[in-house]
Amino acid sequence: MSYFYPDLPPFVVQQVTCVYPLADRYASLQRILYYGLLAACFVTQRHGWMNKVFLGASYSYAASAAIHAFILMAKQFPVSAGEWVDIPLVSNATYNSTVMSALEAEYPRLVTNSHEVWIQPASMDLDVDALLAITVTGFLVVLPMQCWSSAVRGNRLRYLLVSIWSAIMFAGAVCSLILWPRLFYTQPQYSFCAPPATYLSLKENMQNPGWNPKVWHGNWTSTIWSIFTDTDTLTELGDFCFNPCFNTTSALRAPSRLTATMQMKDAGRLTDVHSTWDYLVHQEYKRQLVYVAISVTVACNVFLLMLTAMPGITNIPVSQPKRLWKERQAIWGSITDHARNAFSISASRSAWISRARFCLDLLVLCVLVFAMVASPVVLILFIVWIEGFTGKDLMGQPYFAVGQWGTLAQFAFVLVAAVVVRFRYHFAARSDIESEIGRTEGQLKKLYGMLNDKCGIGSGEAGQIQVQPEKHV
Repeated sequence: MSYFYPDLPPFVVQQVTCVYPLADRYASLQRILYYGLLAACFVTQRHGWMNKVFLGASYSYAASAAIHAFILMAKQFPVSAGEWVDIPLVSNATYNSTVMSALEAEYPRLVTNSHEVWIQPASMDLDVDALLAITVTGFLVVLPMQCWSSAVRGNRLRYLLVSIWSAIMFAGAVCSLILWPRLFYTQPQYSFCAPPATYLSLKENMQNPGWNPKVWHGNWTSTIWSIFTDTDTLTELGDFCFNPCFNTTSALRAPSRLTATMQMKDAGRLTDVHSTWDYLVHQEYKRQLVYVAISVTVACNVFLLMLTAMPGITNIPVSQPKRLWKERQAIWGSITDHARNAFSISASRSAWISRARFCLDLLVLCVLVFAMVASPVVLILFIVWIEGFTGKDLMGQPYFAVGQWGTLAQFAFVLVAAVVVRFRYHFAARSDIESEIGRTEGQLKKLYGMLNDKCGIGSGEAGQIQVQPEKHV
């Protein structure tokens, strides 16, 4: 019988979800800012100075998320062994309808008609949701960005940086895709409460107060029954509820952040005996589509990179895909010429070359059309799909907390500073402009010296390229 009420069982069992809430840096507003920055990279490509600000902010945010995924992948804690735990039978046969109605009202996911439950402490780190959204989006956006953004292909160094960022995003996406399915297949977790404790109602959460090793008695059955049959131990609980999942840990997370919640019961993450196999298969099917999208993106990126390294192999402007529409007549004429020669009955070497060029041109054209038209649609569909999960995740702080909007305010000040630097000459004094001109001329001479070195011009010939600075009155 219950320590508080003789007519109630010594404890009741309710199914919960044990999660580490989304970190503040991965909250909804932060992700919206990230998506907005990526979109701004396309809109501001004609304004190089502003485009660099957006590219740098989005790259740094996504790169830190990828590093987070690397750490979670490398530092995984083993899952403890599970066991069956005997519990009081709560059913209409053992308690009258008044008691059952009261218990079911207080505990929405009350375990009934069962003598035992399977206990295997585990928890879910909801940051994995955000990591998957950020890294996969960062990787998928590279393909259309290479085609639509002239800023990315503006020079070799920037293209190299984008390629390195793409590789980091790919590695982070792979790690996130490996970690993400575990959020669905985590064993059901249970909270053991002494009625009428109401601290774990439908709209409330219970945070980890810290694991007390004194309560452990060798196995879960002995531990749980000793807690609820000993007055002193039960009083020490404070909220009169015991959660075995609070004995788990996660990398880069404080144990006090672990939360037992009922708020995620409709978020598609509460894996229990009522979960259907069809639902899991449906999610697995969508995850396979993500694998396909990433694989196709990798193949297209490698293919375009190879064509960029071999200019002249095709008449289609791979390095400047936006010229496809402007030069469509010349491109189509070239393709038809190759097709006319390719389908000739001649078996000469030139005919086989024309056939190969015709097939290559068609393949390049299909890849570019996919990269410029289809890949942005795939990217948008992925964001909508993954946000269907991440948007329902438990957050560490509400929207009005500084952890939510602080990053937006920081970026706004950075953008203001970039605008001031961009238009600084309009407000500078004459002496400041003259000093800047002197520094620029000195830097220009250094650049010409480096150009001489790269062109193989010796010190005796260095005077062939001279800088003639203008006189400024």
